[in-house]
Formats: sequence, structure tokens, C-alpha cells
Amino acid sequence: MGKTSLLNSFIHRRFDIDYKATLGVNISAKSYLLNDETTVTFSMWDFGGQKLFRNIYPQFFARSDAALIVFDVTQMDSFDEVMIWHATITNYLKATIPILLVGNKIDLLDERVVPSSLAIDLAKQQDFLYIETSAKTGENVDEAFKKLAETFAVSYINSDKII
Repeated sequence: MGKTSLLNSFIHRRFDIDYKATLGVNISAKSYLLNDETTVTFSMWDFGGQKLFRNIYPQFFARSDAALIVFDVTQMDSFDEVMIWHATITNYLKATIPILLVGNKIDLLDERVVPSSLAIDLAKQQDFLYIETSAKTGENVDEAFKKLAETFAVSYINSDKII
């Protein structure tokens, strides 16, 4: 699906051709300067997609402030799992959080099977943010995290919490 590649593109500005499936959870962090007054620090948990690891997710989800659900635009089955991931995330949350749906691998134009319109419709139905990215080329990667940071900052400010 490209979750790890997307994070590597955002954090390290690199794309690794050698694919290594995430086993368990990889944790990383990056501060993002949203504007002159606001910095958002992302603590990111990259979960392996294998069902074997799903029993460890709840301890991470419970205190999440935002989420990215990433699917591969070249694999319909990864898009079909979006709502499974959404249910898994929301089952353990105490509040509603911003969710960014990310259609990744848009550089693979000839292999695309998930139409943008299908993902946009789902995002509208579920009140997700939506963006399409390419971890390989870096297209829209920063924009994805900026969109999530902006939405998080607005929701945090509106909740009377101090950031």
C-alpha cells in the first residue's frame, strides 16, 4: 500500500525501491512548521497490515489525535480495506479525530484501478479528508501532512486545548 514509503518520503525525503513489509509497529516523529506561530509534531505509528498484528493496535489508537488511512490506487483490495481500518481505529477512540484518506502510488498511471471519484465519494460519505500522493515522486506528500496538521490544529483550537 505504501504506508512506510509515504512516511519515509515525508520524514527522510527518500524512496526505497526495496520493499520490506512492516512487521508490528514502526514509530517515528517529525515536527512540521505549520505557520510562524504553530508547529505540529507528528508522532507516527506505521502499523503492519497483517491481521496477525491487529491485536496490538488498540494501545496505540486510544490516544491518537489524527489518522491517515492509506490505500494503493493500483489495488482494489487495499481500497476495500479502508472501512475495516476506519472501524478498527474508531472502536478504540474516545473522541472523533481528523482522518485523512490517502490514495497512494498515483505515479503508476497505467496500473490504476481505483478511480479518484470512488475514493472522493467515500471520503465525503465518511467525512474524511482526501488526497492522492506518490511516495516515489514525492507528489503531494508534504501537502497531505500539511492538510492533516491544519485540520488537527483547527480541531484542537476549537476544543479549548492549548497547543
